[in-house]
Amino acid sequence: MHNDKAFLRWVVCIALLIPLLLCSGAVSRADETAGFHQGNRHAAEQDYDQAFAAYESFVEQHPDHRLAGAALWNMASIAMTVEEDYERAAELFQTVIDRYPDSEWAVFAGQRLGRCLQAEEMWAPAAEAYQPVVHWISTTDQTLVTSDWAGELKRGLITSYQNAGQHDRIIGLYEEVLAENPAAPSAPEDQFQLAEAFLETGDRMDAAENFVLLLDRYPASSHARRVQDERAGLLDSLLNYNWEPFSSFRSGQDLSRSGQYDQAQEQFDDVVENAPQAMAQAAAFQKHLVEYRTSGDAAAMRRVIAAGRGRDRFGFGGVPVDQLGEALRSICQAQEQLESSPQDAAAYQQIGI
Repeated sequence: MHNDKAFLRWVVCIALLIPLLLCSGAVSRADETAGFHQGNRHAAEQDYDQAFAAYESFVEQHPDHRLAGAALWNMASIAMTVEEDYERAAELFQTVIDRYPDSEWAVFAGQRLGRCLQAEEMWAPAAEAYQPVVHWISTTDQTLVTSDWAGELKRGLITSYQNAGQHDRIIGLYEEVLAENPAAPSAPEDQFQLAEAFLETGDRMDAAENFVLLLDRYPASSHARRVQDERAGLLDSLLNYNWEPFSSFRSGQDLSRSGQYDQAQEQFDDVVENAPQAMAQAAAFQKHLVEYRTSGDAAAMRRVIAAGRGRDRFGFGGVPVDQLGEALRSICQAQEQLESSPQDAAAYQQIGI
């Protein structure tokens, strides 16, 4: 677990900054939040007993305040991280979930509740704590969800399922999140892990079929390459899989990245004509990416992304479009800045020159 210094960073970043952001635009009297901010000051000074007491008093006096969930979460984190009293921390995290089920703090509490229960080797309850959080991060479009955080949560849940002997729940989890949002940023990894879970249970055929779904639906992802590099023998022996469309897709990506744009377009044209529908759609999007790399027209590329959102069931074949869209937005802003100020060095740097 984290030491006191690490916990201090958590308090400064989470306990103080995020609650203020959550309450932006809300007007609160100073006396209402005084206890909460007093707790933050004590925590910043590493006086955790006084911090806990201040947060506890604030929650008792203002149980319906928007910061009450944050205060309870801070109390639970002190019990977990400083005192290493996982039983007490678990009770407090559960209280956050029960009292404020629709708040962001319920999500954060679910993660830490799972960790507390794992520390006590209570594997089945830990899995129950993790499951709704993993479902939320696997289906939400919120930008606060990072791939590292999602991966950590899923590993926690899977470890709990494995230790509880609930291997069927691992498969059910991935099938559920993929069915609900097959275009989520985590979908390529979820599809890969679903196939791996079938392998672990000895179901080689279902594993092979799910690896094929990954190749067809998310060919632009790194996990699709892993399938070809690590599981080709399985697909060859059980399905006699035709690798030609995916190999052309992968070749097109490599050619595009190396600046061989005409040759890349030829490879993607071949995929559009001969591949299954989902892979063909992903190849069509790759053609737009090649055109963007050729023209530098970020505005046109952003229009392509906007037009395709919601229409492409599998998120443009596994391309992290949210990251790409954000980068293109930044480039468009820089281009507009250069039109009015051609010598703006910062704008050139933003473009990548």
